[in-house]
Order: sequence, then C-alpha cells, then structure tokens
Amino acid sequence: QLACPLDLGCHSVFQSYLVALGVPDFVHLKKHCEANGIPYPEDNAAACKDPKIIKVILDSMTAVAKGHKLHSFEIPKKLALLTEPFSVDNGLLTPSFKVVRAAVAKQYKSEIDALYAAGLGGSSSDK
Repeated sequence: QLACPLDLGCHSVFQSYLVALGVPDFVHLKKHCEANGIPYPEDNAAACKDPKIIKVILDSMTAVAKGHKLHSFEIPKKLALLTEPFSVDNGLLTPSFKVVRAAVAKQYKSEIDALYAAGLGGSSSDK
C-alpha cells in the first residue's frame, strides 16, 4: 500500500459516483515507484498522466477507505492527478484551509468532465 499524502478534492454533483482530484507528494511517489519497479516518467506532469501511477494511488486510496469502513458511495472511483496544490494564493482554499468547491469545479471542469465522460471503465488523466 502506498502511503502518499495527497491534497484531495472530490466531486459528485448529479453523478452516481465520486471522482477525485489529487496532488501527490512527488518525492514520496517517485521513491515508491522506484522501489516497486514502476517506471517513473521524466517529469511530474508526465507522472500525473501515467495510468499505472494513477492506478497505484487510486488502489491505495480505496484500500485505506475500505479499511476505515467507508461505504462504496463514499469512495472515489476515478482520480485525476494534478501538479499544482490547492492553496489560498490560487483561490482554491479559504484562509482557514477549506476547499473552495466552486473554484475547484470551475478551474478543473475539463478534468472532472473527462473523468465522468470516460465512465467507470476508462482511465484518468491530468490537466
């Protein structure tokens, strides 16, 4: 199981399942990939688009969620990895570090739409 901290936001307006946007700890992710024989791309942006890396993180998130006895509808089914963390400076967090959902939904609309458009069998990708 990958212990890789993520900045995470989930979205499910008018959908039957959750999708998540996350920003991995790239140093930790690269070490995990190297230790487990997963080729790490030339840069972090490419890593965010790599289906094998996305699957490793999503599988780990799912295992942790199930270990905490979350219901299936509470567990994201798809994941897009991002390179820029949510912050107060970029308007995605409030000064009390709460996610500004409307701003995230607007800024990452194409990523969220792509996750849902691919359906549960499709792959995830980054901006």
